[in-house]
Amino acid sequence: MKNARIATKFLTIAGRFGAAPGAPEQIGRAAIYFPFVGFAIGLGLIVLNRLLGRALESEIEAAVLVFALIIVTAAIHLEGLQKTTDLLVARRHKIDHLSAGTVYGMIAVVLVIIFKIRAIEVMGETRSIHLLLAPALARWALVVFLYGPNLESEDLAWRVAKQVTAWHLFVATAVTLAITIYLTGRAGLWVGLTISIVALLFRAYCQRQVSEISHHRFGALIEVSETLSLVLFASL
Repeated sequence: MKNARIATKFLTIAGRFGAAPGAPEQIGRAAIYFPFVGFAIGLGLIVLNRLLGRALESEIEAAVLVFALIIVTAAIHLEGLQKTTDLLVARRHKIDHLSAGTVYGMIAVVLVIIFKIRAIEVMGETRSIHLLLAPALARWALVVFLYGPNLESEDLAWRVAKQVTAWHLFVATAVTLAITIYLTGRAGLWVGLTISIVALLFRAYCQRQVSEISHHRFGALIEVSETLSLVLFASL
């Protein structure tokens, strides 16, 4: 249960209060629980969706659900998305990322929020299932991202990645995809495949172009994967 608590603090608002979630090595060993934290977040969204369903219009309810998702994660992942976008733009244009690119990061955050709201709004009767799965798939993508990096570094993020084993990846993948496919069939398989490819491509890009996988990349991947999952589920 200790690893489950560490994973919860690392991925949610619980990590904003009190002591740090844990040492990087402890966080890495807790990676097996990342998708389970996602499922817990999804269950909370389902409960909120049921409570608000009869009181609010679909558009407003979708916005409230996305706001709740931001609250429960303390906007940690959105912050990571903003900083990652700023860095990638700065590297692309060879400018000082500390003083440039901020507007691009804010645009990325706004777009992610808009896409999430719109995707949730149009889901209809399948909304509850997709609210359960999208947070779990996004945090499973982080496990895929962390397993098997081939650069050596003493950076905190690399210390996390070094503790993620094949067993972590196997269990996280088996549980996440089994539940996803059981609830959504072939569509869930395609969504899971897409998310895993995004995670691997993003890791390759970070290693080749940025030469690092700092914790901000974790948040960026979760936000992109979560948004993509919701959009795909709403579209398939």
